[in-house]
Amino acid sequence: MAELDDIIHQPLRLRIMAALNALPPTNGLEFSKLKKLTGATDGNLGAHIETLAKAGYVAVDKAFVAKRPQTTVSATAAGRLRPPCRLFEGNHRSGAAVDHLCGNAPVLLYLTRRLANRNP
Repeated sequence: MAELDDIIHQPLRLRIMAALNALPPTNGLEFSKLKKLTGATDGNLGAHIETLAKAGYVAVDKAFVAKRPQTTVSATAAGRLRPPCRLFEGNHRSGAAVDHLCGNAPVLLYLTRRLANRNP
């Protein structure tokens, strides 16, 4: 079995990658929606996104929408090739480890899809 990727498998980064991988490949999540979904603070979420971006797992797009800054985060091809959680493949070390790393993944996937489809 493959070893866990320390970059992705930190709990908050795992939640970020799980949320982004639940979306279609061309979609991303706005920073504010990702913050709401993960329950992270601005600074904490920003630092973890930066770590994932440096590793090449996410892309960050900064733009202005109606004169307001908007940051959108999306999984890169490399981030999509690295499944964030073995739960998605049905191949994991133990249920307890998956619960610890992923939290409640079905709820996370459901909320991610709802947030991604909601208009601001």
